[in-house]
Amino acid sequence: MARMREHRVDALLLCPAEETPASLIETIADWGMPCIEVMRHVGPSPLGDYVGADLRAGVANAVRHLIALGHRHPARGNR
Repeated sequence: MARMREHRVDALLLCPAEETPASLIETIADWGMPCIEVMRHVGPSPLGDYVGADLRAGVANAVRHLIALGHRHPARGNR
């Protein structure tokens, strides 16, 4: 933590690896350092601020777009 403060780090953007323990987020919070989990969250649900993709909505939008273009079977790649 001291090293981050020496380098004037104001907050962390954390893209945690799989199996990152939830205690890491708790430790960062104990330091008083704002932390945003990006693309993957620690534990079964985000413990704090989180930014990630909504894959379900993205696929639904893509399929609607293809249908609007006249594709009748988007999964097969033909009209």
